[in-house]
Amino acid sequence: MKRIFLALVVIALALPAMSQSPVNLGFKAGLNSSKFSTSADGYNKETINNFLAGAYLRINISSFYVQPEVYFNTKGGELKALEMKKSFDMNTVDVPLLAGYKLIDKAGFNIHVNAGPVLSFVTDKDMSDELPDTKFKDKIFGFQYGAGVDIGGVSLDLRIEHDGKSIDTDTLFKEGKTNSFLLTLGFKIF
Repeated sequence: MKRIFLALVVIALALPAMSQSPVNLGFKAGLNSSKFSTSADGYNKETINNFLAGAYLRINISSFYVQPEVYFNTKGGELKALEMKKSFDMNTVDVPLLAGYKLIDKAGFNIHVNAGPVLSFVTDKDMSDELPDTKFKDKIFGFQYGAGVDIGGVSLDLRIEHDGKSIDTDTLFKEGKTNSFLLTLGFKIF
């Protein structure tokens, strides 16, 4: 597995011309560090680390670009209030639509910033012990923003995602939101 990964990195770095193409397609994978917050006094500042993997398409228009993505994401957190603590896991298919700008745009190298909405479709959800009148939303709308660097065919991105309301409850919490820090490594196919 390490050899395959190393070979992909070498190939991606050796093909800087790919980054100048008007359309790029690639795969990405990375880490998701998520934090769940509620409007209750039991605000949770701890983070849960998970993973994500998927694909992206970048349409380059001079120094600007549009980048739709789709990836499988795992998120988690803990609900805390009073003496109770409930953990949960949530799998989503995330579909961000990002607009970006290349601050530095050289052959085979760029530094960029991007932002845009993200729609998450919840595919699986699990709570350690169900809370009465508590349920996950099936779709979550959020917003992402961040920065990154492309070197040849390799892309490294850092993003912050703020999700909208992801849990409905009438008991202890008025609403719950998951905020995430995403670190991804991408490889351009073309």
